[in-house]
Amino acid sequence: MCVAFGLQGGGTGKTTISFNVAVKMARDGKRVFFIGMDMGRQSAVYLWDKRVADHIYKGEIATIREYFRGKAKPLEIAYESNIKNLFFVPAGHGKVEVKELKRSATLFSKLISEYKRYGRVIIDCPGSGGLSSALDYLMVFSSCDSFVPVVEPNEASIANAIRLANMAYLSNVPVNLVVLNKVREDNQDLMERAKKILTTEGNVISVKYSDRFVEAYEKGAPLVVLYPESEEARSIAKIAEIIERNAGPVVKAGPERIRTALSIIEGQEVAEIDLSIFKHIKDLFRRK
Repeated sequence: MCVAFGLQGGGTGKTTISFNVAVKMARDGKRVFFIGMDMGRQSAVYLWDKRVADHIYKGEIATIREYFRGKAKPLEIAYESNIKNLFFVPAGHGKVEVKELKRSATLFSKLISEYKRYGRVIIDCPGSGGLSSALDYLMVFSSCDSFVPVVEPNEASIANAIRLANMAYLSNVPVNLVVLNKVREDNQDLMERAKKILTTEGNVISVKYSDRFVEAYEKGAPLVVLYPESEEARSIAKIAEIIERNAGPVVKAGPERIRTALSIIEGQEVAEIDLSIFKHIKDLFRRK
């Protein structure tokens, strides 16, 4: 099982939510590989171990970047955490280039397949906007089994989620769950809209705005460990439960998924890929 959490744009809480879900699964006895795919910010590293972040920035430990370059194997970039059953896979610095998308998707698919042999895979997707982020998402969608948008309760965030949810569906990646994060009050109208627009399954989990997440981040400890009986931790547990219930591998992982999506969306603007760049991507996947 491989599940990707994401939304273009920073600050929605996708790293916090995905990391706490990974910790919850690990504490429940599942082996979990948590992949921090945000190659720019690396905020996931600070949640996992702040000391490791310095080593990544200095290029002192191997990351997905080294794996793509053929300098490291999948299990060599999976680092054991101080939480039993939880392993962290850092992305390093860099971005997916158009000319490298096909090769990156192939390698990423092999990486995910290797980790799925041993346990669950949780991906913290990029937050930056624009072309780089869109290509990163295409690569992630080439291999994940489901996508979970982490949405703030506002129109702009939902609009962002719609673009990515559409790209996920076109890539044959189901959206079985939406996390409505940082909710300050129960907005039933927004919940209903999220259900209708973003997920065919109708699963929307609301996570209230809480200083506890901030406190946990500052202490370098997951909220589900610091406050295991809290309302927030119960929301995380519900997210993990729905993911487990809907777990199921999606067929045709790898570049074939991207090729299928591109054949469907020809002539459209999807996830901020402009049409000139889109043509280059199409040409790339026509080559043998």
